[in-house]
Amino acid sequence: MVEKFLTRIITPAGIAREEEVVAAILPTSMGEIDVLPGHASYTASLGTGILEIEFAPSKSPKSERFVIAGGFCNFSDGVLTILAGSLYTKEDVDPATYASEKANLQYALGQLEPGDPARERAEEDLKKIEALSRLLGDYKGRQITA
Repeated sequence: MVEKFLTRIITPAGIAREEEVVAAILPTSMGEIDVLPGHASYTASLGTGILEIEFAPSKSPKSERFVIAGGFCNFSDGVLTILAGSLYTKEDVDPATYASEKANLQYALGQLEPGDPARERAEEDLKKIEALSRLLGDYKGRQITA
């Protein structure tokens, strides 16, 4: 039998997903972390990037990917709780809109001084746009296997 754990993804709008999974990769503010069944208790702030969850081998699809922008995660007592500031799926992405936003952000970053709060916001927005681009593209992420 494959070991699993419960994953809850909560956004400001409410519970977005609640499902048993065999693995998860999360973009924390300190880098990516893999969570597997039996992982030590863990709490972290989330960065901006790809969240990937892997389901039991018998389920189709085998995994699902999202873009997450900020929030917190906690793994304890076999439950991974993800409090996401923002959560995006492939269906949420309009490639033309994001291509235009990316160009605008890159231009703005060239005009703003380091340390300017507007520059920091633009850098975070650009991270989100780049993660959305990876979500749409051929990027397969790291393979996670429980």
